Amino acid sequence: MNIKRLDLLGFKSFAGKTSIALTRGICAVVGPNGCGKSNVVDAIRWVLGETSAHELRGQKMHDVIFAGSKDRAPTNMAEVTILLDNEAGLAPEPYQQMPEIMVTRRLFRSGESEYTINKTPVRRLDVQMLFMDTGLGQDGYAIIEQGKISKLVEARPEELREFLEEAAGVMRFKTRKKLALKKMDLTRQNLDRIQDLCLEVGRQTKRLAAEAHRARRHRSLRDQVRRLELHLALQEFEVLQQRQVALHQQLSEVRGELESGHRQWQDWQGQWQQFESSREELQDQQQRCRERMREVQNQLALNRRDQEHLVDRRQQADQRLAQELDRQRSLKELQKQGKIERNDLTKQLAQLDRSLRDQAEQLASLEQWLTAGRSRRQQHSARLDELKGEMVDVLRSKAQAHNSVVAARRRLQELEPRAARRQQESTELAPKLNAADLAIGDLEDQAAEMRDRLPLLREPQTLLRDETQQLRTGLQALRQDWQQLDDPYRQDHSRLKALQELDRRYEWYQQDVRKLLVEQRHKDGRKASVDVLARFLEVNPTSMQAAEAVFGALLEA
Repeated sequence: MNIKRLDLLGFKSFAGKTSIALTRGICAVVGPNGCGKSNVVDAIRWVLGETSAHELRGQKMHDVIFAGSKDRAPTNMAEVTILLDNEAGLAPEPYQQMPEIMVTRRLFRSGESEYTINKTPVRRLDVQMLFMDTGLGQDGYAIIEQGKISKLVEARPEELREFLEEAAGVMRFKTRKKLALKKMDLTRQNLDRIQDLCLEVGRQTKRLAAEAHRARRHRSLRDQVRRLELHLALQEFEVLQQRQVALHQQLSEVRGELESGHRQWQDWQGQWQQFESSREELQDQQQRCRERMREVQNQLALNRRDQEHLVDRRQQADQRLAQELDRQRSLKELQKQGKIERNDLTKQLAQLDRSLRDQAEQLASLEQWLTAGRSRRQQHSARLDELKGEMVDVLRSKAQAHNSVVAARRRLQELEPRAARRQQESTELAPKLNAADLAIGDLEDQAAEMRDRLPLLREPQTLLRDETQQLRTGLQALRQDWQQLDDPYRQDHSRLKALQELDRRYEWYQQDVRKLLVEQRHKDGRKASVDVLARFLEVNPTSMQAAEAVFGALLEA
């Protein structure tokens, strides 16, 4: 078989898909250092089934996957395909008749590995068997590395024998023999295991036969026990039936007592309701009296507060009146002072007007004199400066006098309305003070009348309180009597409920009968379709004990 083509994808330095055509006559791959010559040989060894990463110049098998470079990202898979020429038919079966044989190996970064021959998935052993005896298999002599010749020269006889057997075609048969011996060992182990299982099954068969005999014996004994239990249940049913009749009679008596007690309780309840209604009427009357007394007390309190409020208002009015009188006196004095100040200011204003007119005349004469003596301006400049200063002082004094007159007039205008308002307020307060005096007198009369009526209102309240206390005492006595009658009724009622609960849970019967009746009631609803024998028997109360002695446990059957 000759190699026709080698395809590499993601294997070591071959990141992209690379196809190397190996036609007849090619005996060498030449190239510079680092171009991948050794990687081609490693690819051939790897696709033929090599499992040692050390033989492929690596630390682990994942090192054969392209690890990436500056320009390309790492790949997730390494794939090598070798195409062999089989025109001579030297390949073993079943590939002997195929003209070409294509072997492919893939390795993923996840750890998964695939082998295919002509695109058919196979095992690694199948690939190794295909190339066995050709020198191309694992540890074959067809690929001689550096140092391999010295290794052959220095090899031991056993190692040389392996190479010779590989060249002579004996290795295939030795491998098959080894596999056959391994399969025989596994078969022998399986036979031993099956023999042990047969012995164990034989022992279990004997044990199961004994258990089957015991089970049949148990079934027959269980049938006898069931028949005896049914007979015993019939006897217990008869006894329970008699007990049921007695309980029914007791229940009838208790119901009669309950009805009589219930009638007495209704009578007492009617009387108690009458007393309750009378008590409620008295409470309503008492409540109305309390509300009336509360209204009177509230009215008295309101009258007192009104009286105190009016007294306070009268005192405040007296104070305000005194203040207003003082203010009126002060206003009159202010008016007098204002008039005096106004007269003084008027006189000052007249004097200022006269002085202004005089100064204006002087100013006019000065201006004429200045106009006429412009030619002598340089000579009289000093005199002119003095006159200008005098004129500024005169104007300033005139402005001050004018401002004083304006302020005096404004203050006089402010004081006149205030004085008028004070006078009007004092006039308006006079009738209010008189009305307050009259209201205070009326309130004092009403307070005296209320104080006289208060003892008369307290007498009915005392009588109502005494009647209420008597009614409460009578009501307490009635409640005690009703409690004495109600206690026996409650005891009988509790006893009846307890008996009904015991009868509902079948506490009178044995555990097996009780369990059967409870399950039957759960299946059929509240009322069970199956009941004990005691419920269907009617026995005279005088013969109850004799019937229980005769039937015994059959009453619960």
